Amino acid sequence: MIETNSANMHIIPASEKVESRLDDVYRGSIVTLSGYLVKVTAEGDWRWKSSLTRNDVGDGACELFWVEKILVD
Repeated sequence: MIETNSANMHIIPASEKVESRLDDVYRGSIVTLSGYLVKVTAEGDWRWKSSLTRNDVGDGACELFWVEKILVD
């Protein structure tokens, strides 16, 4: 199924350098990302949790990716 073989990833750049490299990504780019899946929290019990499995679909199945390194070919 397409749902389990694709991902909706929200990228959080770990640095300005990574953020700048993300601007170099265009359709057709081959990109290698290194980092961590994370949970984001804020005041008032607000949270945004990353999916930690590839078998889930629908609401809550997206990945929050703290990107520390990026390679764009």
